[in-house]
Formats: sequence, C-alpha cells, structure tokens
Amino acid sequence: MGCVFGADLKEATETISTFLWFFAQPITVGGVGIHWFLMPFILLTSIMIWNFPGKNVKKRGLLSLLVLPFIWVFIGLWGSHFWLDWQSGEVNPEWVQIPIKVVLPLSATLSVFFVAYLIRARIFAAAFAITNLYFVFLL
Repeated sequence: MGCVFGADLKEATETISTFLWFFAQPITVGGVGIHWFLMPFILLTSIMIWNFPGKNVKKRGLLSLLVLPFIWVFIGLWGSHFWLDWQSGEVNPEWVQIPIKVVLPLSATLSVFFVAYLIRARIFAAAFAITNLYFVFLL
C-alpha cells in the first residue's frame, strides 16, 4: 500500500514540476526574456487597479471572473499530467486532447460574456480577461 502512495506522490510531483515549467514559459516568453512579459503585464495590472469597480458592482459578478484563471490552471495541470516527450514516439489517446482543443474557444467566449455582463466593470473585466487569455493561449 505504501508503494502505491509513493507512486502517486511521484506522479503528482512530476505533474506539478512540469506545470511550473509550463507556467514559466509564458512569463519568460519562451526564453526571449521576462521584460517582454512584464511590460504588458504591468500595463494590464495598472488598468485593473485604476478601474477596480467600486461599491456599485455586484461582488458575485466579480467573483465569477475567477473562472478564467481556473481554466488555464486546469489546462496547465491537465497538460502537465498527460505530457509526453514527443521524441519518445508515444502518443496520448484522442480523449486527452479534447480539453486542450476546447479551452481556448471556451475561455474566449467566457471572456466576451463577462465583459458584456459586468456593465460597470467592463474595463477591469477586459484587462483581466486579456491577461487570462494570454496564459490560456500560451499554456
């Protein structure tokens, strides 16, 4: 029984370390440099801070925006768990690729919906959505 737990722990550790490597790629822009990431990220973060909605916005609507980072974290962990070295010649089953193919259109659709739905927080929602779409696209 301890052996099974050890195998699961090793697999979980590999998944997390692969996810962190995947997460580092958008931040370093594939090795080009972090400054290419930081300039637009600081701009979008500044827009979000300056346009953070006041008391007139429903907090439930703002909390629903948390779906967007959940999507790219999920797809990053999914890809990390099923990641195979392409040089090994192994191929994942087709069902593994379905979430990867669906996530970008889903995230874009949700982003448009949230920007349209959060009338008094559109600028904030748009900046938040763009930031999250960046990670969805590059993860």
